[in-house]
Amino acid sequence: MEFASEMIIEAAKVNLRIDEVPITYHARVAPSNLQSFSDGWWHVRFMLLYLVARADTDPPRPRMSFSIIQPPVP
Repeated sequence: MEFASEMIIEAAKVNLRIDEVPITYHARVAPSNLQSFSDGWWHVRFMLLYLVARADTDPPRPRMSFSIIQPPVP
């Protein structure tokens, strides 16, 4: 989960457009292992620590608009 969050944070920093892609879910075979509060807190803590740790080390990046999912419209 941290890798996906890191990619979203980095994409937002350089002004990339983030789109949702529809997918099909299938029924779970086993019960979920998620613990909503502790997993959520772990995720929020990761994002905050990641942003603080990277704030001083990131060089300035050029702002651009780019779509990862859809090609540019002519």
